[in-house]
Amino acid sequence: MAKWVAATAFSAVKARFKEGWRTIPQPTRKRWFILLGAGFAGMLVLMTILQKVLQYSISNSGISAWERGFLTNLNAHPPFSFSSAVWYQTLGTDITMWILVALMAGILAWNRRPIAASSVVLGWVIVDLVVRYSWFTWNRQRPDLVAQGLAAPAFASFPSGHTGKTFAVYGVLCYLWFTHSRNIVEKTIAALIPFGFAYIVGYSRIRMGVHWPTDVLGGFTMGLVWCAVLIAGMRMEERAQSAGTRTSSDKQRRVAR
Repeated sequence: MAKWVAATAFSAVKARFKEGWRTIPQPTRKRWFILLGAGFAGMLVLMTILQKVLQYSISNSGISAWERGFLTNLNAHPPFSFSSAVWYQTLGTDITMWILVALMAGILAWNRRPIAASSVVLGWVIVDLVVRYSWFTWNRQRPDLVAQGLAAPAFASFPSGHTGKTFAVYGVLCYLWFTHSRNIVEKTIAALIPFGFAYIVGYSRIRMGVHWPTDVLGGFTMGLVWCAVLIAGMRMEERAQSAGTRTSSDKQRRVAR
């Protein structure tokens, strides 16, 4: 029974997604795909540059010593406990992201916003791919200064995927909230949430000792850039649908005459 309900709901959402997709002009779709491709390529280049800059800084400027000092001091005078950091960082864990992405993408698809729905999904997927690319190309060791590295996984440290995904996904959702609200307080909250959540998640990951501070800064930069790309794509959708609505209204007025 549950499988039948899920399959039926998925089919209905899929049909509404296709209905919305057909309302977007072909040139707009093409421009959107070009934007995504260029944005993805730009992200890979950006992360490669950040890697090289950071590697150079570590080998020549002693930035690793600064980061070690930061983590040592943080461990000695923590702003909150290790267990609290574990809870705070769940805002950006994959299971939280999967639930949020699936729910919000489904709602947007049902409302015939195919590019917005896709953007929510791509906010997680593309950041995850770029993070894995970065891990593959630079196996930066995780810190072991907090709880002897108990929480640190065995794979590479740069950049912080949690931070990047948090900003990208919440940034896309909060953009939609921002554009649909007429209340200045709501708009302010919507604008601040991605920065606030990314800060909480990133700082919690540092507090847990699973990332260096520059890992979090790299993840934040990645999430910010990709969020900007996705927002540019959603604006294409909004303009196309607005133009379609005006065209439909003009036709109705001509028929009425």
